[in-house]
Amino acid sequence: MEHDIVAVTRHHPKTHVRVVLVAYTAFANPDVHFHRSGGIKDLNFEGDLQDVILEACLRPNNKANGNYPRPSEFVKDDNFINSLINYQCILRESFPVTESNFVRLEGRCVKFVDFQPGSVIVFKYEMN
Repeated sequence: MEHDIVAVTRHHPKTHVRVVLVAYTAFANPDVHFHRSGGIKDLNFEGDLQDVILEACLRPNNKANGNYPRPSEFVKDDNFINSLINYQCILRESFPVTESNFVRLEGRCVKFVDFQPGSVIVFKYEMN
C-alpha cells in the first residue's frame, strides 16, 4: 500500500473466504505529536465484506506527553516478556466494519479514516 503500511491476504481455496491484514508499521519513532489525517490509499475488494476480525493499536498511557512519547528506559524482566510500559494496546475483536474506529466502508472500498502508526486491522470477506 505504501512504505509503512502493508497488506497481507490469505485465501481458502475451498470456502473462498479471504482474510486481509493491514498493518501500519512503526520502525522509527514518529514525531511526538504526529497524527495522520488521510492520504492512505483505499483498499478495494471483490465479494462480501463480512466483518472485522481484529482491530488493535498502541496508545500512550498519558496523552499529555503526546501521541508518540519516547519509550521509557527498558529494563528486562526475568519472569515475563515486557516492553513499552508507557503504552497500552487497545484491542477489539469480531464486529461489523460499520463499528470500526479505523475505517469507513463505501461500497466495495475500505477508506482509512483514522489509521495511525502501530495499528493493525484484519478483515474477513467472501467471494461471490
